[in-house]
Amino acid sequence: MPAKKRKQRPTSTSPRPKARAASPKSGQVVDPSGNPVPEPAPATIGQESTLPGYSSLTPRQQAALPVVALSPSLAQAARWSGVSESTLRRWQADPAFEELVVRVRQDTSRQASQEIQSLLPRCVSIFSEALDSPDLAMRLRAARYVLSLVARLGESHQLSTDILNLETVFEVAPKP
Repeated sequence: MPAKKRKQRPTSTSPRPKARAASPKSGQVVDPSGNPVPEPAPATIGQESTLPGYSSLTPRQQAALPVVALSPSLAQAARWSGVSESTLRRWQADPAFEELVVRVRQDTSRQASQEIQSLLPRCVSIFSEALDSPDLAMRLRAARYVLSLVARLGESHQLSTDILNLETVFEVAPKP
């Protein structure tokens, strides 16, 4: 008795379609895949709602503000915020909006710096443990790294001193 032929599924070289992302509401922030991103609490992105002038922005501008401030490019901000690039350019031409963008960047940078500084004691402790390791190779790597950090810190301090000296010279120098 001959074997029955099995039906073959059609093969396709194209990848399977991905599940469709939920469509974002107008003005809602989306991730690079197009999925809506829940609106973050203001405290997590610089507490911009407490900035002077924030309440005068439209809801779309308020939603886009942290995205514009923290995106690597305007094109990326447009994709992530769901607002056209030309609209973002027009908003950035407004001094009040641009000032808020700068303030959000400054606040976010300050928060990140504070968080990094709070981790310094743990980092020093880890280096201290590595320097006390029974493994000679580990101790040498840790020592080299600590010495390179100290050298860079010294260079940074010298650069800061040089900048202050230059600023002093230019403040004292007669203006033409």
